[in-house]
Amino acid sequence: MNMQYYAQRKSDAISKAKENFLSAYEALRRVLMDRSTMKAEKRLYEYALLWCEVKINNACNYGKEILYFPLEDLAKDCRDLCASYPDFSNAKVLTGLCYEPSSNSANEALAAFESALKELQGECFSSAVYYWMGKRYEPYSNRKELAKKAYSLAYQKKPKFRNIFKLAVAAKDSGDNEKALERFDEILEKLKLKEKLHFLDPLEIEYQFKICVQKCYIYYRDDNVIAAIKAGEEAVRIKNVVDNQEINNTENLFFDKFYGGGSDEYRKIYKVGDICQSLTDRRQYPGDVRRWRVSEGSCREGIL
Repeated sequence: MNMQYYAQRKSDAISKAKENFLSAYEALRRVLMDRSTMKAEKRLYEYALLWCEVKINNACNYGKEILYFPLEDLAKDCRDLCASYPDFSNAKVLTGLCYEPSSNSANEALAAFESALKELQGECFSSAVYYWMGKRYEPYSNRKELAKKAYSLAYQKKPKFRNIFKLAVAAKDSGDNEKALERFDEILEKLKLKEKLHFLDPLEIEYQFKICVQKCYIYYRDDNVIAAIKAGEEAVRIKNVVDNQEINNTENLFFDKFYGGGSDEYRKIYKVGDICQSLTDRRQYPGDVRRWRVSEGSCREGIL
C-alpha cells in the first residue's frame, strides 16, 4: 500500500499502511533468520527490511505517534547496509529517507542523497532523489534557490506532477505569475484525460484541488476577480466530488486496477473529504469560496 496516495495526516489509510508494513517486516525477519537464505539474496532482504522500518516510522510520524524504531538506530542500520554493499545506491537513498521524521536532520539526509547521486549518474531514477533534496532545502529561507535548482533537475530527469507543481509554486513565490500559471495548467491538461476516463487516483485529485487553490490566489492577488472566482469554483467542484463520494463508486476505475480484489476495502479507507479536508486544515483553502459566484461578468459580495 502506497501512503503517497493518501493525505499525510492521521487516518485509517495510514493506520492500515502501518499494519501492513509491520506484517511485511515480521515476514522479512523470519526469512533473514533462516540460514538457508542465499548470500546473493540477503542484500535485498536486508534492504527490504529497513525499507519497511522507514515506512513504519513515516506512518507513525503522519499519525503523530512515537516512532516505532528509534531514529538513531535506524540510521545506523542504514549506514551499515551502505558499508556492507558500497555500490548499492538504493541503500544510500534509503539512508536519506530514514531521516524524514526529523526536521533537524536535513544535512544528514542531503549527504546521503548526494552520495547516491554520484552512483546514479543522471539516470531517470535520480529524479526522485533530486525531489527529496528539494524538500529538504525548501523549509530554509537561505536555501530556496537550492530547492528550486533541485526541483528543476528532478523535472529534467522526469516531468512528474510533483516536480512541475514545485516549480510552479517557486515561480509564484518569486512573482513570475505567468510561468506559475503555465506550469499549473500543464498539470491540469494532463489530468483532464484521466478524469474523462474515470481513472484519477487520490493523489492526482489532491493536485487538481491544490492547483485550483493556487491559481485562485494568483488571480486574486492580480485583481483578476472573475478568474479567481472561476478557479475557486473549480476547487469547490473537486471538493464536492470527494464529499459526495463520487470518487468512491464503481465509475472510478483506479481502485479496481490498482487494488484488484481489495478495491472495495480501499474505497472505504479513502474517506469522504480526506484529501481536501487535509488541505483546508492546513489553511490552503482560499477563504470561503463556497460563497463565490460568477454572474454575467460580475461578482456578488462575500469574496474572501
